Amino acid sequence: MPKLRCCVFLLRTALSCRLPEFLRKEMISNLLATSDVLGTGWFAADAANVRPGMTVVVVGDGAVGLLAVLSARQMGAERIIAMSRHEKRQNLALEFGAIDIVTERGDEGVARIKDLTKGVGADAVLECVGTQEI
Repeated sequence: MPKLRCCVFLLRTALSCRLPEFLRKEMISNLLATSDVLGTGWFAADAANVRPGMTVVVVGDGAVGLLAVLSARQMGAERIIAMSRHEKRQNLALEFGAIDIVTERGDEGVARIKDLTKGVGADAVLECVGTQEI
């Protein structure tokens, strides 16, 4: 996962307050934003105890959700299902490691995930929207 490794490198660099020569001062605000969403996406996967071989559903396709997809992949999830309704974000989720995209919500979303997993469902669900609704 080169992109995740790059984000981790940038986060470590920002936290150590040493900027490599190739980074310009105007990039610091981007590093700060990355440090927020990267940590939140990683924590979602870590809190869900994502492990190799698991099926993981990521609810949400914003910055936190996309970084949760990257994090789940980095932690070894075998199958990542991203719930997204935005084509550009769906493409990013697939690039970052998602295998399937589910556009449905609520009961229809649950039914679609059960269908994709042959009735088993997910081992972990990462809620990256801030809502109780699926």
